Amino acid sequence: MQLTLYYSPGACSRVTLNALEALELDYQTVLISLQAAHHKQPEYLAINPNGKVPALMIDGQVLCQNAMIIWTLHRMFGGSRLLPENNGSPIEQHEFLQDLCWCADTFHPMVRQNRAPARFTTGDEAGVREDGVAKLTEVCERLSPRIGDGWWYGEQWSIIDGYLCWGLDTATNGGFPIEKFPVMQSLADRARQVPSMQRAIARETQVTVDG
Repeated sequence: MQLTLYYSPGACSRVTLNALEALELDYQTVLISLQAAHHKQPEYLAINPNGKVPALMIDGQVLCQNAMIIWTLHRMFGGSRLLPENNGSPIEQHEFLQDLCWCADTFHPMVRQNRAPARFTTGDEAGVREDGVAKLTEVCERLSPRIGDGWWYGEQWSIIDGYLCWGLDTATNGGFPIEKFPVMQSLADRARQVPSMQRAIARETQVTVDG
């Protein structure tokens, strides 16, 4: 099976990199520099018409969107390496997909409001950032008792923790006061030390190959 990941350093494609590394899969990478506007070039738009990263090509078939990519990898290869085992009803099993969708559809946009508010307005960026800080503050306050000194699912690390790590680090780079939420800061610090995340960050800096 041939896997090729299209990614940009520091972008949310790091979450998919983390998943691929956690699964210990062989894969190629192709750099799509957002700064150089590679994502707007016809060659990449032919792969992902949305002009976003990540995109994962699996034997010539393309998957886009972190939640869909990770869910597919979990179902194909994961076992319990990305998400916990769940042998319950179909509804119970899809609770994990619900959590991935929350990361992508709710958490991710508020992160971007903190880090890149210009994407959300042609006017006052300060108001967009203020709204993002307020939303992320509520999330950190709500999640801190749940996480404590553990992970999203308790004692077991999951790719959700990798997603939270990327998001919290990105928001902090945009000025979000993570130090006010020591539980969340600790989660990000610990998730950054997970070997698969360390390999993902290292992989971002390697020479890329043409897929």
